[in-house]
Amino acid sequence: MTPREAIEQATEFRVVDVKFCDPAGNWHHVSIPAASLSPRHFDVGLPTDRGRVVPDPSFAFADPFPEQPTLSLVGGTGGDDDPRAVAERVQRRHPHLALSARIGFHLFDDVRWEVSPQTVRHALDSAEGVWNAGRDGSENAGCPVAGGQPVAPADQLHDLRTEAMLALLDVGVAVFGHRRGSAPGSAELSVGAQPPRALADTWMLVRYFARNVARLNGRTATFMPCPLGGEEGARIALRVEGVADPRAFASGIVARRAPLCAFASANAFRRPSGTALVDAWVE
Repeated sequence: MTPREAIEQATEFRVVDVKFCDPAGNWHHVSIPAASLSPRHFDVGLPTDRGRVVPDPSFAFADPFPEQPTLSLVGGTGGDDDPRAVAERVQRRHPHLALSARIGFHLFDDVRWEVSPQTVRHALDSAEGVWNAGRDGSENAGCPVAGGQPVAPADQLHDLRTEAMLALLDVGVAVFGHRRGSAPGSAELSVGAQPPRALADTWMLVRYFARNVARLNGRTATFMPCPLGGEEGARIALRVEGVADPRAFASGIVARRAPLCAFASANAFRRPSGTALVDAWVE
């Protein structure tokens, strides 16, 4: 899509929302009236507290979550700390590189935390948890889940995962499946092979849609790697294709395994299940 096409598409909406990613992997956004979108925005960007963000007209979708009709665009600052710009540099260096992913996360029915001068605590709860099997009035009574991919009624989040998958498909994301993870409340969504920057954008969309669909259903979605002690963590499975020298590519990942694990999870080396946080294989 060109800037002119994006401006024409914006006439069908009331708001244009430009989303951009910080170095920590969190989306931020700035909104303008749809009628004010102009070619200048695609040249000099929009002012934010992280610099001027230039929207990318090729990545636009009808955002289903705001109350007012909203067209969302994804952009970036183009600087050295802009994750999209980093992904673009990887893409230029490896023009045939394609990545597919299985993205894991958790869905909780109740999330509580407190930090005060005399108290530090957090509490997470899922109706699928075996710890709820004996609680009076628990929805989980009689069908506790102790791992695996069971069917309903033990799998109580199938409809929510399906809702997130279909919402992503509606905006053009190539989701080809979902499943329950091994831990209570865990979930996984699988997306098809695409270039690095496209996968990065898709990854952020999965997080955005999963969190908002969970909120609409009275739950909380988290992409923390291992929120439950003694349980399987949220897996990230990557499939790498189109690398000219797979051995050299894999060696580069292995050589940087310590900072990569530190970036992926602060507790990656302390996971009680002893399983890998990140799975990757190269073709």
